[in-house]
Amino acid sequence: MRAFVVATLCAVLAGCATSQPMRTSEPGSRPVAGTDEDELWYSMEKAEEDLARSPMRVRDPALNAYVKDVACRA
Repeated sequence: MRAFVVATLCAVLAGCATSQPMRTSEPGSRPVAGTDEDELWYSMEKAEEDLARSPMRVRDPALNAYVKDVACRA
């Protein structure tokens, strides 16, 4: 039983190994074009644009300042 646990643990940990070092992200950097991450970024940018133009958006400056203050404090 112990050998099975050790073998399973080794197999699981072997799956954690990466073949190339992780890319460091710096402010303003973009993902490589055509990758899944690039598609995700595009989708989120589109969603942000849709929210910014939404007629349901609350545009009260005082309320927005309060919510921003509360959210940034956490």
